[in-house]
Amino acid sequence: MPTVNASTECPLSDRQQAHNVMLYGLTWGMIYLAAPVLYIGLTQASLLQQLGYNEFTCNLPGSIYLWFSPTAVIIAWMFPYVRLLKRVVAIGYLVSSAMAGLVFVGLLLPAPHLALMTVLVHAAVASGTNGTCVAFTWEILSRAMSARRRGYAFALSTGPGALMAVIGSLASQWLLTREWTTSFGFRLNFALLYLGVVPLMLIAAWCSARLHVPQPETEISRQPFIATIFGGFWEFITNRLILIAVIGYILVYAGFSIMPTITLYTPTAVGVSSQDLVGYQQALLFGCKVFMGIFLGWLLVRSHPKLPLIITTLVCILAVLWAMLAPGYWFMLSFGIMGAGQLYGLYFPNYVASCSAPDKTRQNMAFCGLILLPCGAMPLVYGAVVDHFKTSLGEQAAFQLSFGLSVAILTLGLLVVVACLPRRPMVTPQPDLIDE
Repeated sequence: MPTVNASTECPLSDRQQAHNVMLYGLTWGMIYLAAPVLYIGLTQASLLQQLGYNEFTCNLPGSIYLWFSPTAVIIAWMFPYVRLLKRVVAIGYLVSSAMAGLVFVGLLLPAPHLALMTVLVHAAVASGTNGTCVAFTWEILSRAMSARRRGYAFALSTGPGALMAVIGSLASQWLLTREWTTSFGFRLNFALLYLGVVPLMLIAAWCSARLHVPQPETEISRQPFIATIFGGFWEFITNRLILIAVIGYILVYAGFSIMPTITLYTPTAVGVSSQDLVGYQQALLFGCKVFMGIFLGWLLVRSHPKLPLIITTLVCILAVLWAMLAPGYWFMLSFGIMGAGQLYGLYFPNYVASCSAPDKTRQNMAFCGLILLPCGAMPLVYGAVVDHFKTSLGEQAAFQLSFGLSVAILTLGLLVVVACLPRRPMVTPQPDLIDE
C-alpha cells in the first residue's frame, strides 16, 4: 500500500472522499427511513400507551436507551483497531436488523407482557448498537473526510437523506391506521412497522462495509481496561473545551427529552389518539429536518462549528414553547420545529470531534454517549411530573408544567454554549496514514 502525504488534511483522494460521502448519505437515508422504530421514543410511547401502560412506563424505552449507553464505551475498548472500524459498524447494523425482527415476533405472540419486554430489550440493544455505530463512524469521518467534506456529508445525510424519514413516517402513519381483520388488532400494525426495519439495516451494513478508510502505518493495540476507560475518561473531562461542550450537550439533551411527553400530550391538545397522528408527527419532524439539515451543512462549510449549536438550541426552545402555547392542531407544528432543532445531536458531537485527535475520536464519541447517561432519567421525570400534578392541576396544566421545566433546562444549555465556547476549537493534525 502506498504511503500518503501527511501534510494534507485527509490522505484520501477527492474521488475516494466523494465515494465515502455518498455511502455515508445512503447509510443515513436507510436509518432515517427506519426512524419511526430506530429513534426510540415516539413510536414506543404510542405503542405502550395503546397497550394500556401509564405515562411512566410509556417513557421507559427512552430512558433505557440512555441507561445502556456505556455499552459503546466497552465495545470501543474491545476493538480499538482501525482495521476493524468498518466491520464493527456493519455488525452493529446487522444486530439492529435482528432485534427489529425479534420485536415483530414478540408483538404477535400471545404471552402477557411479552410485547413490553421485547420493546424494552430492543431499546437497550439499540442503545448499544446505535451508540457503537455512531462512535465508530465518527472516527471514520475524521480519518476519511476533510472537515469541509464533512459539511457536505452532513448536508446530504440530514437534508435529502432526511426525506427518507418523511417517507418512512408517512408510511408508518398509513400502516398504523390500517384495520386488519385479525385477532392481533393494533399489535399487527406495530409489528409490521418493526419488520420493515430488517432489510433497511441490511442495506446500511452493506454500505458501511464498502467505505474507504485510511489505515495507520502502525496499528494501535488494546490497552488495559482500567487505564483505557478511566484514564481516557479523565483526559476527556479535563479537556476544557470538550468539558464545556459536553455540559451544554447534556443540558440540551435533557431538555429535548421532553419529546415523548409532547407525543403523549397529543390527545389533550387536539383530542385525537396519539396512534392516529404519530406518523404525521414524525413526517413533520423529519420534513423540517430536511431543510434545516441542508442549511446547517451549508452553514458549517462557510462559518464555524459553534454557530449550529446556538441555532439548534434556540429552535429546540421555540419547539417546546410552541407545544405549550399553540391551540388545537397548530400544536402539531411543534414536531416540525423539534425536528429542525433535533440536529443538535449531530453538531454537538461534531464540536467535540473538532477538539479531538484522530486516535481519540472514537473513544471521545463513546464517552459523549456515556456522559448522557444521567439524561436517561429525564423522560421519566417529565412523565412523573405529569402523573403527580394532573390530579391537582388538571391534565393540561400538568403537561405544560413539564414543558416549562424543559424550556428552563434548554435555556441554561444555550447560555453555556454562547458564553463559554470559542467559535473554532483546536484541531489536531493527523499522523502519517496509508490507504486501506
